[in-house]
Amino acid sequence: MGPVAEEVLERAPQPVLAVRPGGPTPRFKKVLCPVDQSATSRQGLLNASRLARVFGGHLVVLTVVPAVSWLSAAVATGQLAGATTEYESKWRSEFEQFLQEIPFPEVKWEREVRQGAPDQQIIAAAREHQADLIVMGATGRTGLARVLLGSVTRRVLQQLPCSLLAVKQDDMVEELFRGSLDDINRIMGEARGLLTGGAYDAAKAKFRQVLARNPFHVGAVEGLAEAHEQFGNREEADYYRGRAEKLRRQV
Repeated sequence: MGPVAEEVLERAPQPVLAVRPGGPTPRFKKVLCPVDQSATSRQGLLNASRLARVFGGHLVVLTVVPAVSWLSAAVATGQLAGATTEYESKWRSEFEQFLQEIPFPEVKWEREVRQGAPDQQIIAAAREHQADLIVMGATGRTGLARVLLGSVTRRVLQQLPCSLLAVKQDDMVEELFRGSLDDINRIMGEARGLLTGGAYDAAKAKFRQVLARNPFHVGAVEGLAEAHEQFGNREEADYYRGRAEKLRRQV
């Protein structure tokens, strides 16, 4: 990824999705969220959890214990003997405490701890887990590369193994979801009204608009089944009922 992508990530106030050049169409079934227990990474994890829930994905929460010198470990832990071991133990303990403060409603997730250079371990984890998306806070406890863009995020961007979502503000993705949810509720209301009034083709078009925003919306799939049933298309109705049942089992 070149300097233009870095500039966009650095200056844009909203979350930015970077897609790996030449890669497949972005999807969100396997989400990797690296954290360093900072406030910014907490924001990233909250948004990663929302994405995994909305798209029915699997979330991997990764923390990387950075390789530090004995002196840095001693300063961080306040002890001399076994400073490096204590540093790792302290990091792992902070990670567990960090996770206890994060809600994971209706999300399939797992934790992972690695050691080494954070950017290298994040890239390695993304490849090993075959991640579709990395969600990262744009700054972290390692400091700033320029004004906003964290140095680890920058290095991951330069070797991008999959799509990456950089988050700077904890409420921005939530606002995007809220706006999308409002649209979905409005369109669902219109679709139900058309269905009740016997305008089956128009109702189907509305239900498809909902699915274009959220492919996992069970109510819209059921609405399509009902519209086809009312129109006399039994085969299509059965197809959408089966699809709705599969979505329920995934939830």
